[in-house]
Amino acid sequence: MPLNETSPNNPATRTAAFFDCDNTLIHGDSQGLEIEFLVKRRQISYRTLVPILIANFLFKRDLIGADRMVRTCLRIYRGLPADRPAAWIGELYHDMIGPRVSTAMADLVRAHRNKGHLPVILSASLPHLIEPLAAELGIAHILCTELEVDSKGLFTGRTA
Repeated sequence: MPLNETSPNNPATRTAAFFDCDNTLIHGDSQGLEIEFLVKRRQISYRTLVPILIANFLFKRDLIGADRMVRTCLRIYRGLPADRPAAWIGELYHDMIGPRVSTAMADLVRAHRNKGHLPVILSASLPHLIEPLAAELGIAHILCTELEVDSKGLFTGRTA
């Protein structure tokens, strides 16, 4: 049977349910958890960490904006091969992000799906932080921040 504009099976007419990652689907900030993870494993230098800590201090006091805070945090990726986060995301998700998934929000995602709605994660977080969460929750669609990759396959530390 062909789909028409008002068909409930037409994706263009389905109700979408949008969910943020940080402090919604998970308790906490995925980027902050990743930084903590990398510090514990000595995979981030103090030279990189100190500006992030200063920016966080200033941001929490409304002395800098979110855009500057994000730009500062994204510097940890500068010069890393674009496939490098894949090396740690499994352990990071298992140890630090997965245990923080909100049971109530997971139930809400499930309830929306049971109603025929299309669950979507819409987040400023990065794909490698969102994709395991989306898989766990059965969410096929994500919209998130992408990092710029240079011609050598390295992250530039800027958004795409």
